[in-house]
Amino acid sequence: MKNESDPLTRNHEGTIVVAMRKKFSTTSYVLFICLAFVLSSGLQGCSQYPLDTCLVTGKKLGTMGEPYVHDHNGTTVKFCCEPCLDKFNEEPDKYLAKLRK
Repeated sequence: MKNESDPLTRNHEGTIVVAMRKKFSTTSYVLFICLAFVLSSGLQGCSQYPLDTCLVTGKKLGTMGEPYVHDHNGTTVKFCCEPCLDKFNEEPDKYLAKLRK
């Protein structure tokens, strides 16, 4: 007779197996929910860039090809072209203020 409170069971070969299926299932479910939340939060942040113009020139993003995307200390910044990065780096606070409006 099997003791229900005993965490050890024997498989068909007589080997002792730790019965942790329920704990594993619950833990997996919680981890899956946490991962889904983190991924959905990150993806939402990526798609909501607040401007449709270059921070430096004011030109509409995409008019000169794909926008140049730069990470400035954890803040995503988009430019109409890569050369705008040099100008941005001269006075980043001036340009970052446009993102915070």
